[in-house]
Amino acid sequence: QNHFMSWSWQYSLGQLRSALQMWRVQRPAGEIFFYMCFFVNNQFRLIVDGTPAGSDNLEEVFEANLRRTGHVVAVLDTWHQPMYLRRVWTIYEQYVACALHIDVTFVMPYDASVSLSQKLSLRDAGIAEVTGSLCEVNVAHAEAFDPRDEKKVKETIQRSVGFDRVNSHVKSAMVQWISGVVRDK
Repeated sequence: QNHFMSWSWQYSLGQLRSALQMWRVQRPAGEIFFYMCFFVNNQFRLIVDGTPAGSDNLEEVFEANLRRTGHVVAVLDTWHQPMYLRRVWTIYEQYVACALHIDVTFVMPYDASVSLSQKLSLRDAGIAEVTGSLCEVNVAHAEAFDPRDEKKVKETIQRSVGFDRVNSHVKSAMVQWISGVVRDK
């Protein structure tokens, strides 16, 4: 695995496929192997059995996987109020990647990318709207599928750097991404 995929299980397969196709076009040829929690974590144990979701050693697991892969591909469903920024896991993944200085590439499905380009073509007003939407980050109100996971992730954040610092880091990452998109246009 040479890329950590940061995404939400609530995305449709079509959204995920489209986003990865958009990402693939932008990079040189080569073998790509993703670390995807969906395929690594025992889904039967998590969902059907209802046993703990494996977040007991959260910090160590994420750090090890992020360092090993060395790159994060963050899949957003859209630029306008993305689900990605309402999920506690993805916000936490984004923060840890930033704190560890791991490269992050943001990608969206084709339709969302087209919508972003159209909005950014409106110049200042469009840029302000996009940036405003992508800066709506509040990890204290973010959710997880499993309430135990949500509690554990939030406790981990509170015990370490706090919600404000995580929110600030993720907002900064969003602004840097959009600044790069605008610069490249």
